[in-house]
Amino acid sequence: MKKTSVTLKHLNESVIRKRVDYYYNLAIRYYPECKDWYSTEFHETAKFCHSVNPKFSLLQWCGVISCLSPSTSWEKNKEFALLLCELTQTVINDCETLYNSGIRCLFSLNLRKSLAVLSLPQDELLETNILKILNAPKTSHFFLNGFYPKVETGCTLDSHMGQIFVPEIVGSASFTKAAYREFEVVFNRIAREKGLLSHQLQAMIWCAKVYGIPKPVQLKFDLNLV
Repeated sequence: MKKTSVTLKHLNESVIRKRVDYYYNLAIRYYPECKDWYSTEFHETAKFCHSVNPKFSLLQWCGVISCLSPSTSWEKNKEFALLLCELTQTVINDCETLYNSGIRCLFSLNLRKSLAVLSLPQDELLETNILKILNAPKTSHFFLNGFYPKVETGCTLDSHMGQIFVPEIVGSASFTKAAYREFEVVFNRIAREKGLLSHQLQAMIWCAKVYGIPKPVQLKFDLNLV
């Protein structure tokens, strides 16, 4: 089946609920620990970057991780953040040098935004200024979810989430700004009903969608035992 890019505009709330419940039940069974993904993965990665390269704040490293997130898997996102952390210990302030140093799978815009976050002067080191650099609902929520993993900051709706809501999509999915707000309101309400922060629920069903049902372990027996 040919992959396409779909922009989501409207969807029935009952459909969203049905799809969320399906993946939530999978997550409860197979990935309950993913509820704390933003604490154990995102926030811990930012803390590690800050410990390696403390000339930039934790807030900035959370911003960088968010800048690097579009069109990559989390594994690549993390890899590039750690590489950028190492490279910026020396004076590197242009995208071309960074690209030639190994961060080759990113759009140059992602790198420019990352450098803009790292270049913020101390008196302008505010969440609002990082959000202006990110300038997109998905990456902005990703940043807030990662920096504040213990409080409600909305949810990150990426392509995987679009595929959850509309399983017929084969390929990438995105949201218009109006649709993002509409979907988020519904999703936040479902999360509250389940006693979760919205990004906790999002992380759980994201993991269930991306990793699926674990394959059973194949046990091998040595029949030549004496």
